[in-house]
This record gives sequence, C-alpha cells and structure tokens, in this order.
Amino acid sequence: MGIDKSLLRSHMKKIFTRVLMLALASAYAQSCSLMGGKDKSVGANQEIHASQPQPEVWFKGNVDEAFKIAKKDKKMVFLYWGAVWCPPCNELKQQIFSKPRFAELMTNFVPVYLDGDTEAAQIWGEKFQASGYPTVLILDENQKELFRLSTVLSIEEFDGAVQSVLASSGSLERAASAVMESRAKHKDLLVLAYSSWDQLPEAQWPASRRINLMEQAFESAETSPEKSIFGSQWITQLVAEKTKLSEKLLQRVFA
Repeated sequence: MGIDKSLLRSHMKKIFTRVLMLALASAYAQSCSLMGGKDKSVGANQEIHASQPQPEVWFKGNVDEAFKIAKKDKKMVFLYWGAVWCPPCNELKQQIFSKPRFAELMTNFVPVYLDGDTEAAQIWGEKFQASGYPTVLILDENQKELFRLSTVLSIEEFDGAVQSVLASSGSLERAASAVMESRAKHKDLLVLAYSSWDQLPEAQWPASRRINLMEQAFESAETSPEKSIFGSQWITQLVAEKTKLSEKLLQRVFA
C-alpha cells in the first residue's frame, strides 16, 4: 500500500518549512557573527553584562578562572556565547535564562556568560569553533567540548536537555558511538535529540556522518516523540544535501 498522498504533502510541507527555518537561522547566525565587532576596551572581565538576566547566576570572573573552579569543584562549564544586539540571543535569554528553573539547573555547572563583542569572547569563540550567535556549549574541566546544545528550546525542553547531559556523564561523541553500535540507552538518545546539529563543526560532523547517525537514532528510538525528532532531522539533513527522497523512505519515516 502506498503512502497517503495528502499525508505525504503535509509532511513534506513541514519538512521543507523546517529546512528553510534552519537555513535562515544558520544564515542569520553567520550574519550576527560577522556584524559583531571586537570591543577591546572591555578585555577579559566577565563581571558586568548588558541585558544579562539573573546576573547572580553567572560566574564572576574570566573563562580561565571558570575552568579552574570547575576542576576544583568537579563540575562542567556551561558557556553561553552571544551578543546584546542579537535577536535570537535575546529570545534565548527571555525563554530560558530568565526562568527560575534555569538558576536551579546552573548549580550543577560553572556558568559562563560571554559577550561576543568583547575581544576576549571573540578569542574564546574561535577556540571553541562558535560560528554564530547564540552558541551554548557544555565543556569538561579540561576545556573539552562535551555537548553543543540547541538554542531553540522551551524551558521544559532545556530542562530535559540538561538533565540528560548530567545523567550521561559522557559526551555527544560517546552518545553517537553508542547509537551507531546499537547499545544506546534512553539518555543517549536524549543527548542527540537536544544537540544543535546545524552548529556542529563540519570537520568532525560532516553531512554523511550526521545522516547515518540520524537514521540509526531513528531506528533505535522506541517512543513516537523521539522517532518524530530523529525522523524529521534525518529527512532534513537529506533534503539539505539535495538527496532525492523515495516514497519508500518517506513511508518508513512517517508510517
């Protein structure tokens, strides 16, 4: 039996809308990055930030000091890289950073707020391959990137993302390996679901790797919401690479 044509058109409309939104978000992030200047007068001081929600939550000091504290307290570093004038950054602040739950979750981290227009923040942004505003990274005490979280989340989704990061005690690489080796646990799938795939470094995460991983994650997912996330991301990656989608594939994803 073939897939229902009206249902197919509905799904494809959603897919192409998602691809367009991702493309626009990526282009906007790049333009945000290019428009930002380097304010050399501010230097490395991280104590004062314009429009910073819940300033008491964030670490008072520079990035090097934050990693020293993380090593001493055996915590991960939550690093936000954005700009005051960037609309997506301001939306992230309103939707996530201003919420009481965000403050509660940050007790598990050393949270660092970087104003991307400062010279110090630009240096750190280049070091961590932050390609556009906003970028949210979770790093271990040795400055190794563990996760690059999606910045298009509700506070409930952000809560789930952070909880999955804390529960995994690993990294995106480890979660991806678990999925590809068919030994993934639920927390591994959550880590993948909440990652910012359009911001991952291309060298480590080429399109072919992302596509294969999304297919395997789709097959590994046991719940409808997870299958929907991975199926949509899988198709999105294929469309972005201009891959012809067969009816058999679409039926497999949307059955």
